[in-house]
Amino acid sequence: MPVDQKRINGPEGSLPYQIFGKNRDKTFEERVAAVFDSSGKRKCSRKDNESRKYFMKLGVVSTAKGSAYLELGNTKVIVSVFDPREIPKQNKFRALGELYCDFKFSPFACVHRKNPQTDAEERSLAAAMTKALQPVVCRHLFPNFQIDIFANVLEDDGSVLAAVITAAGLALSDATISMFDIVTASTVAVIEDKIYLDPTREEP
Repeated sequence: MPVDQKRINGPEGSLPYQIFGKNRDKTFEERVAAVFDSSGKRKCSRKDNESRKYFMKLGVVSTAKGSAYLELGNTKVIVSVFDPREIPKQNKFRALGELYCDFKFSPFACVHRKNPQTDAEERSLAAAMTKALQPVVCRHLFPNFQIDIFANVLEDDGSVLAAVITAAGLALSDATISMFDIVTASTVAVIEDKIYLDPTREEP
């Protein structure tokens, strides 16, 4: 692979320091015991139906028509929305506009360094993001056009898809794109007969 000699390049591959620690080979039961007590309550003092604290800021990307930065605990995402443009390579008229969603993890966002190339997980999350946003946007107002939405995950500490969908709703609002309502999302974890809202990456 060619190397850019004009800048300091990080390694193409890396290993997280956690794998060299004593907790590298935890079983599922051990992971559950690490974050939940014997009665099934969270050790972090959050209730089962309690979410982590949110922080949101709009207009953080100057080159985009609309953008939003969102923190959900240690999960950090940024979403940019650009002006509608004609659908490329389109041969027939479409009465409804399209949404193009791009979902990307930063190389440093996860425990394992992410490859810059788009992988199956990112494509799957982008498809889920598109499916969540399409019913909300008034697509009949821009026929034969598409809106580009780019999501970048800066840090993944769990519930990343929900954070991105919520940030995308804010970014669309900041871009003054006509919508039926602002979309929000949340994640739940189901362990046996208990439901936990907004699980972190440590919570199985």
